[in-house]
Amino acid sequence: MLQKHNAEAHMIQYRNGLHCTARILKTEGIKGLYRGATPSFVGMAVEGSLFFGIYSQTKVYLQGGVQSGEPRPQVIIPSAAFSGAIISFVLGPTDLIKDADTRH
Repeated sequence: MLQKHNAEAHMIQYRNGLHCTARILKTEGIKGLYRGATPSFVGMAVEGSLFFGIYSQTKVYLQGGVQSGEPRPQVIIPSAAFSGAIISFVLGPTDLIKDADTRH
């Protein structure tokens, strides 16, 4: 909220991030610092799970179905690149929707 409204939120002019944090702690308590963070935490967990799930499956596929002990760059790099490309198809639209929601 502070970034979006150029250091003003709810008709309060904040001097800096520390002033904003102190005011939130004073008026709302510690829970106020984390209000609205649950969707972000859940989203990060889903993103990480998808990324590493795709990464590990791709790595096994590129190794010929065998999980060897020492990973090789020829397997790691394409696996990570593929995982990043796939996850971007999930994150792109969700970020677009999230940005549209914050404009209103």
